[in-house]
Amino acid sequence: MIISNSRKFIFIHTHKCAGSTITDLLSPYSCWNDIELGVSTLGETLQGVYQQRFGLWKHAGACDVRDVVGDETFEAYFKFGFVRNPFLRVISFYTFIAKLHRTILGANKEIIDTWPISKAFLESDGFSEFIRHPAFVEPSMTKLLTEPSGGSFRVLVDYVGRVEYFDRDIAKVFQRIGIPPPENISPRNTSSNMLKGLHHFYSSEDDLAVVYEKYRSDFEVFGYSPEEAKMDLRRPRS
Repeated sequence: MIISNSRKFIFIHTHKCAGSTITDLLSPYSCWNDIELGVSTLGETLQGVYQQRFGLWKHAGACDVRDVVGDETFEAYFKFGFVRNPFLRVISFYTFIAKLHRTILGANKEIIDTWPISKAFLESDGFSEFIRHPAFVEPSMTKLLTEPSGGSFRVLVDYVGRVEYFDRDIAKVFQRIGIPPPENISPRNTSSNMLKGLHHFYSSEDDLAVVYEKYRSDFEVFGYSPEEAKMDLRRPRS
């Protein structure tokens, strides 16, 4: 998460939506009065202090940021976040925690084992059980980028980019905040943006239904259709 006072923008870092890549791209432009939380060396150093004192951290939601900086600053700054197809986002959660359990040892592993998502992974026999496990409670994108409004949701950021069109959308962000568009982007912690690999994880339309119900608001608010995923599962495999 970044609050740039020098360039007057706020980046909301939604889980598993190329946030680390975006922070890497923006961090070199930070000035002394900017705030980075998480990912970068500066961000990791500041995060504990800001979380303890102000309740802000790497994945703080737009509402949380507004409460801290105040309505006037929040309205004046350009605010943006990125989203991705919820079906693919859940795969990213699964592959992320699986990789950590393969590679992390010692004290860091003890910390990881306290995470609810870790409990869901360790107590599940594969992806289908993982998405149904009660400890899999990772927040929706809607929770971080919107607020409830009249039975629906009001998007609090000025621009919502899509991981599926990352190069195009991050270029729009950079143009808006007055930074040269990045070249040769190397995404961090991102899986394939296409639905074509869905069948490697989702074994049935029941699996799709579980994820759809868990993240229904994300599908509805950000315009993702479950029908494309269903068609992919029905497609014959060679």
